Amino acid sequence: MEFADENLKSWQSVDPVVLFDSPVRKHIPDLKRNLKQLLQDEARSSSDLVLWLDCDREGENIAFEVVDCCQAANSRLQVHRARFSAVTPRDIDRAMRNLGPPDSRLSWAVDARQEIDLRLGAVFTRFQTMFIRRHCPAVDLKVVSFGPCQFPTLGFVVERAWAVESFLPEEFWTIDLSITRDSKVAEFTWSRGRVFDRLICTVLAQIVHEAQVATVTGVVRKEKRKYCPYPLATIELQKRAVRFLRLSSDKTMDIAEKLYMKGLISYPRTETDSFPKDFDFMELIRKQRGDPAWGQHAERLSGDQGMFVFPKNGNHDDKAHPPIHPTNYSAQFESREQQQVYELVVRHFLACCSGDAIADETIVTIDMGGETFTNSGWHIFSSFLPNY
Repeated sequence: MEFADENLKSWQSVDPVVLFDSPVRKHIPDLKRNLKQLLQDEARSSSDLVLWLDCDREGENIAFEVVDCCQAANSRLQVHRARFSAVTPRDIDRAMRNLGPPDSRLSWAVDARQEIDLRLGAVFTRFQTMFIRRHCPAVDLKVVSFGPCQFPTLGFVVERAWAVESFLPEEFWTIDLSITRDSKVAEFTWSRGRVFDRLICTVLAQIVHEAQVATVTGVVRKEKRKYCPYPLATIELQKRAVRFLRLSSDKTMDIAEKLYMKGLISYPRTETDSFPKDFDFMELIRKQRGDPAWGQHAERLSGDQGMFVFPKNGNHDDKAHPPIHPTNYSAQFESREQQQVYELVVRHFLACCSGDAIADETIVTIDMGGETFTNSGWHIFSSFLPNY
């Protein structure tokens, strides 16, 4: 998308405010003109056009660009839209059997967003750049760009940088206590946590060391639950990949896109964290029964033991795609990272379909030299936690 009037490209002779309401247009880059020609050549000898673009707003917008291009060469084309969330034979067959019209409202939403981005970006980029050049000549910057998403994000980064710079580290000391019995080591936590006076901590540590005997002063047992996760949406996938796999968000999505194209997972760009009531869980769970790591659990979920639990519903639904889930099983991958992301998706999906993890938590409190230390542990009775 660009401004229709070529004269508006001059920064010096055009007031940036004019760009707020100047006409805009879409244009085809020179590198894409061969693609336009190919589409129109095919359209002239066709009666129907089936659009297989991604089923989100951007995909719908591209679909209408294809429609405009093809109908310019053949106005009699019958236009159909295929909607799918996975590249599997079943999903493709279902999409082909349920063709419908494209949704112009989704396309208009993208057009509106693109136009807002263009106008705000052009106006404020020009204003900022010319202002700084005029009032801060010592700043050697060619362009000071602005974007509706870029600028707020930059604000978050700067705010975090200021917080890091203003942080004043302070030394602290603590007492670590471990008890070994039958070759097993139990680490206990000091009830005082941290002490900011080294002398005091040294004196207390010496008292504890001289005591030599630890006395158990309390044992508390109680039931704990680890709740099963919500279905997996894009943001949660990225967060878990960063936390457990140490993969960047961009890398994660690049890998997820490749797994999607191979037909192994569903469309990875979705805000939805709720499965529809008619979703066929059993077919997908059965495909995982042959895996040596989680196959037995998949067998229990899909068998007669009644372990399957319908996943909890989150609060988001983009009305385009279901949550991210495995669509097929594979043990062969191009890289270790692909295997890790696939495993994350599978384990999360199976965990969603399982009940909460129930555990017996035991908290032991001991006294040594007048100081209190605690240790806790879980004995899990039933669970399928996402072991990333």
